[in-house]
Amino acid sequence: MPDVVIMRGLSGSGKSRLAEELAAELDATIISADDFHTNELGIYEYDPKNAAAAHAYCRSQARQELKGGSSIVIDNTNTTWRELEPYVKIAQKYKATYYTRIPDWSPNLWIPDTSSLTGRSWNLKHLIEYSRHGITFAILRKMAARWDWTIPQKRQAPSALSASINYDNDGFGLIETPNLDRIDSQKTESRRGLSQARALRHEAKQKRITSEKIGAFTELIDKIPEPGCSHHIITNGSFEFWTLLDGLIHLLNDAGHQVQEFWGSTWMLSRSNAVRLYEHGRAGKIKDGFIITGIYFKRKEPAAFGTLLRGIEALGWRYKAIDLHAKVQLLKAGPHRIVIESSANWTGNPRIEQFTITNSRKVFDFHRSWMADLLD
Repeated sequence: MPDVVIMRGLSGSGKSRLAEELAAELDATIISADDFHTNELGIYEYDPKNAAAAHAYCRSQARQELKGGSSIVIDNTNTTWRELEPYVKIAQKYKATYYTRIPDWSPNLWIPDTSSLTGRSWNLKHLIEYSRHGITFAILRKMAARWDWTIPQKRQAPSALSASINYDNDGFGLIETPNLDRIDSQKTESRRGLSQARALRHEAKQKRITSEKIGAFTELIDKIPEPGCSHHIITNGSFEFWTLLDGLIHLLNDAGHQVQEFWGSTWMLSRSNAVRLYEHGRAGKIKDGFIITGIYFKRKEPAAFGTLLRGIEALGWRYKAIDLHAKVQLLKAGPHRIVIESSANWTGNPRIEQFTITNSRKVFDFHRSWMADLLD
């Protein structure tokens, strides 16, 4: 039975990021009116005259995906019942489980409001700092005015990272992060209201999908490049960066080599991949880690940042966030010095990406030197 997750939230609340994480966990398709308003060059061009057509497009896409048996995440504001009711009816037609989700990653999203049904209302001054597409404060205020607090969150969507994260007043200073030691049990026992049987089925499905992705990679590359050789790859979207990394670690482990050092730089990463990195370290597949991310990631994605930081601290690895956009990864394993240079961030969204995998001590040392300088 497919899932229909109906996101709700004002612009700047983080609903699109949450939608990406839920879609990755559910193997679901994200459907958003933003896609309708984005031109072929990837530029967002909103015209109020096209609003009705954009939502008709979303409903059409929802029917098409559910008809094919796929789960979906509706990534629109859905401020009122009138906006989200069509998706409830579509879900019912295709016998899908449906529920709503509202981002709640920071207390700064809200301000006390005794006149509100829930005792709180949206913190518009905070949201305007994070909103995209040139949303004005006046438009944001209108969205908040029509927000319907009576719509319940029918059921919590499954999430391997359900632990709460608290932040100080600016939203960036980490106070408390998820307990990563509990993640395994959360995956099967605490999927926010899902039955254990269903959680186990979901877990098995995710393992199958991961296995299929690694299989797609190993069909392409079945051995580590020889010293001095490189593999040049353009993916067709069948796997993302993290599948490539998992595949290389798998090939190295099969050859009897533990990854003694992992050096990685990325502009952005998802929270689920921060967990996977931690799990590689905890399982002994990676001994020492040295991670650099963009400062944008630390500032704009505090939930994922908190998860990454907690894992790095638990493993005794090193980390720094700076003004960086380079995507380079290094693996030192036995006699091999593997360098991955790519266009891809550490996210879970498979796209057409470029990768170069090189087995070279000189190239490895070159990249390790500038990363070490940045970490000092």
